[in-house]
Amino acid sequence: MRTTLTAKPLILALAACALALGACSKADQAQTQADVQAAAHKTAAEAKDVAQSPEIKAVGNDVKAAAQDAGAAAKDAAGDAKVAVAKAGAELKQGAADAKADLDKRTDAPK
Repeated sequence: MRTTLTAKPLILALAACALALGACSKADQAQTQADVQAAAHKTAAEAKDVAQSPEIKAVGNDVKAAAQDAGAAAKDAAGDAKVAVAKAGAELKQGAADAKADLDKRTDAPK
């Protein structure tokens, strides 16, 4: 099997880790595992505390309110756009009718 130049450092690093872990005593390994588990439990508890804090809940409420305001603004903008499109359509229709009347007037005139 050929290894590339980028794979060799990875293989060497993995081998070094395996040797380092093998050199640890069972007591060291057990202590390390207990420390890691304790840190994980502490992190989980603190994350739960943060999630339930009044400050985070207030931020959540602020985000909800901002989303509702944005939704209302988008609805208003859509209503305004609908009115503008209807007005533009009516003006276009009137312009076409005026142009037709002008054309009819010019073609019906005596020559």
